[in-house]
Amino acid sequence: MKRPFVRILAALMAVLTLGSLTRADETADSAVWLLKKATLVHLNGMHNVLLRSLRQMRDPKLKPLFSELVTKQHPVMQIHGILGLGELDPAHHIDLALLADLKDAATQAQLVSSAIDGDLLDLPQAKQLMTWPGLSEPVKVIVASYLVSRNEPLESTAVLDKALSSDNLAMKGMAAMLKMQLGDAGAEKALDEIDKGDATAKLPVEAMLLQTAIRNKFDKVGPFAMRLTQQKDIDEGLGLLTLRTAIMFKVPGAAELWAKRFNATTSVADRIRLAILMVDLADKVDASTFKPMDGDALPLIQQIGKVGAAIAQGQPADKEVLGLLQQNNLLAIQWVIQYAQRLDIEAAKPILVGIILNAEAPPNEVRFRGERLEGVVFATEQMSEKAKDIKPVIEALMAKVPALTQEAMIMGLVRSDAPEPQKLIEGMTSFKSDAGESLALLLRAKHGLPMNDADMERLRLLVRGGAGLQDPLRVQAAWTYVKLTDQDKVTLANVLSR
Repeated sequence: MKRPFVRILAALMAVLTLGSLTRADETADSAVWLLKKATLVHLNGMHNVLLRSLRQMRDPKLKPLFSELVTKQHPVMQIHGILGLGELDPAHHIDLALLADLKDAATQAQLVSSAIDGDLLDLPQAKQLMTWPGLSEPVKVIVASYLVSRNEPLESTAVLDKALSSDNLAMKGMAAMLKMQLGDAGAEKALDEIDKGDATAKLPVEAMLLQTAIRNKFDKVGPFAMRLTQQKDIDEGLGLLTLRTAIMFKVPGAAELWAKRFNATTSVADRIRLAILMVDLADKVDASTFKPMDGDALPLIQQIGKVGAAIAQGQPADKEVLGLLQQNNLLAIQWVIQYAQRLDIEAAKPILVGIILNAEAPPNEVRFRGERLEGVVFATEQMSEKAKDIKPVIEALMAKVPALTQEAMIMGLVRSDAPEPQKLIEGMTSFKSDAGESLALLLRAKHGLPMNDADMERLRLLVRGGAGLQDPLRVQAAWTYVKLTDQDKVTLANVLSR
């Protein structure tokens, strides 16, 4: 906890500086308000968005803010604080001592899950957590799942053995699945017991287990998933998930069951969902699986079939994937983005470029334009972070695409974790919209490029909300501004005062 003297000093600095800060610089006052807003809990969850935006800046000067969040009573604030400090840590790890200070098991579990997802927990730390006497059993089960997913042996399965007798269905199910993955075939009985229980209670648990199995490649759960596919009156969403799991883990008869359902359904929506499910698993099945799609009345499904057959045969599928993107179907757009994310960057590059070029084509098609533009943000972010010598490609695309797409590209650079994404627009002196100009200015300012008087005036406008940027970007502009004007320490003193 922060010592009382430090709190008193921070409050005193706030009292001494806030009046002069407000009178001298209204923009700095707006910055204080925006940063303060990020540290307050909002019913709509806005604090999560604002704090993620601040964490994305990876700025060591924000360490006092994250340290203060750790002392808050609200668990979400504590989690953001510990994650923020972990992201600033040279080793890129969370501080296990801060985890130990958390008394609430649910908060511990959420923090550990977030740390695993953000690569802020390494294997030695995970093994250490498994030996902690004070760590709750649900958290240890989460850590065990992480270790098993990395093919790391568990020194003891005592935690899983105990969880098997838990009244908590999620814990019991996770323990059973992990023990199965470790070679204990008898643990499957616990999954069968869960499935025999109340439908309302078991549904979210079974969905969670199958999603975890897919994400972590826990293939031993495949036969259980296949049995679930045979149930009558199974929930529609769970039915697709069980089928996906069985096909992914190549359970005998799973692909044939998919074909039976695809050929039997008369619903266009169901055929599209089943087609997308199978193309996502194309590398797990034979190319002949996609033959029934050839003569489908829907061009979208025909194109999905072409994509699936190419992937199943191990052939380059760029042309087919881009053709699918042009069908302008929401599920297809989402799948193309996910598919590109799985590829090596050089293999993904033609598809990422296609995502950018397709964002506003045809120009009069407004359906799913928001999703297509979000794809542009993702594509630009990926290329900036992973591709080599990408500057000529980014420059050529920036010159070619319409204004909205250009804005989305610059947004991708703003979000990028690349070391110097601002260099990808180095030399560009004009943009196709005011929003693009503002985003480019924010990008350059964030990364410390010199600002002239006109630039600083525009940055002030961004902070005060006059340029139409949403709060997650304004809060980044606010922090950038107070740093550029040497007001960061005073600002933090005002933000952290109580």
